[in-house]
Amino acid sequence: MERQGRKKSFKAQAVGDFVEQIITRGEVVSIHQGAVNIFGSRDLLFSLVADLSAMTALSIYLPAMFQDKFRGNRQGAAKIRAGLEVRGQGNKLYLADMVISLDFSNTWKGTLSLTDVAGFTKQNIDNLEETLLASKIEEGFIALHKSAPAGDLFVRQAQKILAGLLITGKPALLRGLSRMVGLGIGLTPSGDDFIAGALLGEGIRQLLDNTDQQNSNFPAIDRAEINGVLSKTSYGGRALLWLALQGSFPNYLIHTARGLAGAVCLDDMELVVKTAMLHGATSGSDALSGLLWYLRQAF
Repeated sequence: MERQGRKKSFKAQAVGDFVEQIITRGEVVSIHQGAVNIFGSRDLLFSLVADLSAMTALSIYLPAMFQDKFRGNRQGAAKIRAGLEVRGQGNKLYLADMVISLDFSNTWKGTLSLTDVAGFTKQNIDNLEETLLASKIEEGFIALHKSAPAGDLFVRQAQKILAGLLITGKPALLRGLSRMVGLGIGLTPSGDDFIAGALLGEGIRQLLDNTDQQNSNFPAIDRAEINGVLSKTSYGGRALLWLALQGSFPNYLIHTARGLAGAVCLDDMELVVKTAMLHGATSGSDALSGLLWYLRQAF
């Protein structure tokens, strides 16, 4: 840990609900435009992010640090690099020549409420499917919903997994989805994004079950099964799925759920889909694919 010289102070504008649990120690593992990813305690990744739209319950919203051009500015901030040690103490996070103040009294949760999905109908599912099928995106698991032959090995594997899912036990659970954990490439593999989308769909259904009991017959996704294989995926995928298993989702997926429920026409749905697809290379479309898959099963 570099201690020489005066440290630069920043105050986080928002802190994820689970950040306090994992920041006692850490190491920078990757740096992207608008994000610094840090491997923290409990084998979970947390991130410093420049944009609120990238927020998760394992993120710290810190736009001022990014505006300060932290990777080598004239005021002498040490260059953030992979392998750099990060230390948390109380409500402070120490990184290079910076100290970041965290307010844990008002955390960002990433959870859905009934207000978020008010107005949802089966027509929303039809419009989501029509919009996805009309999109020009071909890569990733969106191919699972298109009539064209599966484009790659990962898509073919996903098709086999979905075809082999089982419903067993009392109460009944949907089992086998855990085989998609880590399937694909990237910071969050396509299989992980797909599962996150499916869990979002389940969250929507569970909220609506409170007001419409006819939707309550579809079995719950086996969370313990998925949790048991999180070590098989990337750090990013593990963080995404660990949060989704707690019922917490990235900000862009919370906005997607609200947009899905509030879309009254295809034009509205097109905007929802296009916005979600801006997230990552295929993460947005993969998550939408999982969301649509689950909603088609459960409604």
